Amino acid sequence: MRLKWCCLFLILGVALYPSVVAAADLNNYYYAHANTPGNYVLKDKYNNTVLKGDYNQNDGHVMQISFRNWHASGSNKVVIDLPDGSQKTVTNGETVTFPTNPKQVVLTLVKTDYTESYVEISTLNVHDQSNGGVNLTYTFTGSPPTSYGDLGTGKPTSAPTATPNPTAAATPKPTVTPTPTPGITPVNIQARVDPTGKKLIWNTPPTNTDHIEVWRDGKQIATLSKAQLEIDLPENFSGVWEVRAVSTAGNIIGKTELILNGNVGGEPTPTPIATDPPDTGTDPGTEIPCSDACQTIKDQLECPEWDEYMGAWSDMIRNSLPPPPDWDMVADKIGSATIRHLENYLGSVPSPPSKGEIENETIASLPTLDKSVETDNLIPQVPSDYNNGKIDFDLNKDAPTIQVKDESDPFVIEDPLKDMQYDDPGVKVIPGDPRNSSEGIKQPDKVDTGNPAPTPGKIIFELPRPSAPPPTQEPPPMPAATTGPPPTPGQIIFELPRYSP
Repeated sequence: MRLKWCCLFLILGVALYPSVVAAADLNNYYYAHANTPGNYVLKDKYNNTVLKGDYNQNDGHVMQISFRNWHASGSNKVVIDLPDGSQKTVTNGETVTFPTNPKQVVLTLVKTDYTESYVEISTLNVHDQSNGGVNLTYTFTGSPPTSYGDLGTGKPTSAPTATPNPTAAATPKPTVTPTPTPGITPVNIQARVDPTGKKLIWNTPPTNTDHIEVWRDGKQIATLSKAQLEIDLPENFSGVWEVRAVSTAGNIIGKTELILNGNVGGEPTPTPIATDPPDTGTDPGTEIPCSDACQTIKDQLECPEWDEYMGAWSDMIRNSLPPPPDWDMVADKIGSATIRHLENYLGSVPSPPSKGEIENETIASLPTLDKSVETDNLIPQVPSDYNNGKIDFDLNKDAPTIQVKDESDPFVIEDPLKDMQYDDPGVKVIPGDPRNSSEGIKQPDKVDTGNPAPTPGKIIFELPRPSAPPPTQEPPPMPAATTGPPPTPGQIIFELPRYSP
């Protein structure tokens, strides 16, 4: 819950008018809900249990708290723990004021019966010293995850305890100590008071830590992320303190207990308390132990010196690597070498021309435009009638009359269907209809032209015949005898004409 960051728009006004009273809405809630006997610390949606006036500079003071929904009847009540060790009790949901203006408070719902109890804070009034002493009123507008009536009346067991019912989905997490896995000893995270005497600090928890729990006098007062390594101490911090590192499986893998005596700003005298060894018994609700190799890896990861060991390895590897080259220098050398080698083939690169040379070569002067026109002696050539008035352009005026004689004869275009039987347009012709009959095909009528018809004659084609060769008395030629072997036929190659496109 970042109160100051939620009202940045108010800070500008406070800087100009430091005495004004401002108000802001917070999308958050601060409540407790239970139906079994026990102590339930009020929390917000970020699981914070400590209600502060200023979470950034820790200089805000809580002035007043008002409740919105109060359902805590009978002997049930809310106990407010102040930093000086004193307490305030709320029994009927009345508005609580703090004359001492503490910087932080812790509210706990104390239940003694099994009725359903629901307590929710409505407004928080603080005095912010870092912003010129402005008084701020914060209104919690967030919706809690449960509502009154969701739990109903609780059911007592054979041995009722003050531990909330962990199986109820809407009940806040019970503040009980998780059962460690057999064989894992919580490491010492070395919780201690810082040199200013105002904070409780501790070393980095094991790697697989899920969150940090801070306990005081047997009650959990804060749940922090594993990255947070400190918590503000109240004005009177005397008591038994314990810082626990809880793993993702709910096991305590780191723990430090110490007794503090003193006030903020004084000389604290912490007294470490020996850590009890974990219970090695068998519990059905604990994790199943892994093999020896798995356990070795888990022990290494949960070792508080693991990060320091890996950091030393990282530094050694980083120091052994050469530094990266100056890539600008490398690029300049490659460019210069490339130009130098190209000069052997292309010649040296000429120097770039100046701006004046470029303008002389690219900008040409425009010729002088002759705008003079000889119009004094120009006389238009027009007909003489143009000067006598309006010219009449009527072509029919005084035109001779031409007589047209039509010597053509009229003619008639006959209907091509005049002498034929036909169906009107749109009449359907059905197959088999007698109208489809053409009454046979008849020979055309003979036309008498007055001249006799010609008689075709016989056409004889005379073809030439070959003549017989003259008789001869000489014997036919005979091939001469040869003494050598007969010739062997070789390959006959026919040269065919090729098509050329």
